[in-house]
Amino acid sequence: MLKIQSGARWPLRISLVVAFAFIIPGCHRQSRLSDDNDVLYRRARQNIADRRFMQAIRVLGDVGLITPISDELDPKIKLALADAHFYQPGTVNVVEAQSRYEQFISFYPTHDSAFYAKFQVGACLLRQAESPENDQEYSVRATRHFQQMVAELPDENPWRRAAQTMLIKAQENLAEHEWLVAKYYSDHEKWAGAIERLTRLVDSYSGSARREEAFLSLARALVAAGDLDGASAAIERMLREYPDGPWAATAQVLRDEITSERVSQGSRAPLGDGAAGASF
Repeated sequence: MLKIQSGARWPLRISLVVAFAFIIPGCHRQSRLSDDNDVLYRRARQNIADRRFMQAIRVLGDVGLITPISDELDPKIKLALADAHFYQPGTVNVVEAQSRYEQFISFYPTHDSAFYAKFQVGACLLRQAESPENDQEYSVRATRHFQQMVAELPDENPWRRAAQTMLIKAQENLAEHEWLVAKYYSDHEKWAGAIERLTRLVDSYSGSARREEAFLSLARALVAAGDLDGASAAIERMLREYPDGPWAATAQVLRDEITSERVSQGSRAPLGDGAAGASF
């Protein structure tokens, strides 16, 4: 009888343990809830500032559970949720952030923070861009996005200047991609492909750090392809735009070699150390 009575107490004890397991988290969450949504918002923003992003997302999820969210606070909540995802690592968070910024723009196109949200959409695109060795779909999309911002905003708007900075970064990705592909073609003596890529680089990405060197490589590829007139034109253009650049002296040597070759009308063999087979 004693054993039976002792065993009979165990279901009750187990039930109490299970009940407390559910009650305690509920009590903890209840202590976090507030009927003041502004307090919760400020708490979430502080969590974001402290880089406690998941905690910020949980707090923002409590906003409006007791008291309806005001029209003034709603856009702030939407941006805070987007920011909490944006500043976390990982593609999933970036995609989620982009979706939330776009949603904000859709709901509040004339809001004071709409320019910020639009800038962040572009930043999300750029964060999804692959390294220059790989496909540059997202760099292309980011470039178009920031070009649109620059075109739409007045010169004095600070978000226009920020967009210009990001536009340069996106274009640098694309220029580096063109450079690497052109180098591959050159290494394999596929001059038509190299010429196409280098021409695109110098014509499309005027701010690229690779551009001056790309002019020189373009001239070398044109020499290797037998187009001395085109090579001469590329060198002359390079020296006009970068008269004191680090590659100017090398370009002048190549220009003299091209001139001599055109005068002599001799062999079309590679010229100097910058002709066929030479690396960029």
